[in-house]
Amino acid sequence: MSKLRTDYQNVIDELDEAINNDQPYLSRDLLEHLQPVAQKNSLVKAFFSDNAERLEKLKEDIGRVDELLHSLNSDEGWKEASKSSRVTVHFQKPEGSPFLMTKAETLFETNLADLPDMFVKVMSLFNENDLMPKWFPMGVMKGNECIHQESKFVKVIQPLIKLPFPISGVIGPRETLVVGRGYDMSERKAVAIAVNPMEAGETLGSFTAPEVPKGFTRITMIGAYYFELTPKGIVFKLLQQLDLKSNIIPTPLMNWIAKGAMPNEFISQIRSRVKKYEGSKWEERVLANPKFYDEIKQRLTATLEKEYGMSTIALAKEEAESAALARKNSKRSLRRSMSKLSKRISRTASMPFGKKKDSVGACSRTNTGTRT
Repeated sequence: MSKLRTDYQNVIDELDEAINNDQPYLSRDLLEHLQPVAQKNSLVKAFFSDNAERLEKLKEDIGRVDELLHSLNSDEGWKEASKSSRVTVHFQKPEGSPFLMTKAETLFETNLADLPDMFVKVMSLFNENDLMPKWFPMGVMKGNECIHQESKFVKVIQPLIKLPFPISGVIGPRETLVVGRGYDMSERKAVAIAVNPMEAGETLGSFTAPEVPKGFTRITMIGAYYFELTPKGIVFKLLQQLDLKSNIIPTPLMNWIAKGAMPNEFISQIRSRVKKYEGSKWEERVLANPKFYDEIKQRLTATLEKEYGMSTIALAKEEAESAALARKNSKRSLRRSMSKLSKRISRTASMPFGKKKDSVGACSRTNTGTRT
């Protein structure tokens, strides 16, 4: 086999793997590398012919990711709802819908060396979908099972919602079917998850969406989650739009909750779980699935090393460890000082009353004598 043919075969193999791993932009780069010779090289021509439908689907996926990233990273059409030191919330009203789409952003701070580990902590909260009810805001999510897995990064999820009392007395249980589609952009130090609804009878591969379960009303849930590694930490962005299919809750009230309490509480719950990650069920799941999580960490680590260099990453880790040690020593020193002060106050409080009075009198006499 000629070297040229071997080179093209290697690119085809890389493209095939990138498509299977839902890596849209890496796939696009490899596709663009092959396209100029698609009519000249028999090997490449055969690949394009045999995978025409698959490559068309890839182009559609790339278009959807482009639109998603534009919504996440652009200020165009968005209005600021609130801004704090940790969370920024924007909103917009999509055409044809009375319900607001909200966008929230926060930063999970960490050093360069610990970015892949922090990424896995945050990512596991979404990938382990059946555990989501344990942290979902206000405890309204009662189930979130995967009922079909199309590929490594594509799942059909069935969230079950029950609103708190007294609202639950007039609004019954809600349910929805959503396709969670993950996009691995580790070469850009990012991952995105798009969440889109499925209707009864709609298909995905061999799967057909079932009818609404008895006793439930099917709602519409649209959203996305975005994770990006930066020198300061993990930037997390959230897109969310919800239609509860109810005439009882006024639309203005729903929109007020959507751009206020809902995104802020959502991010607050994520922060709380990340802080308590060690020893949690999410850590257990990550350790039990090294093939999935370690592969992502390895790709992200390779990208970081390529961009920043191993020495820079090692230095960042040393600085973070030194800062942590300094904080620990500072707290220890403060505790010692407080302990000494407490003992001094305790000794003073335990002195006989008369003795304390004599001491004050002596000071008084000394001062008087000085004035004389």
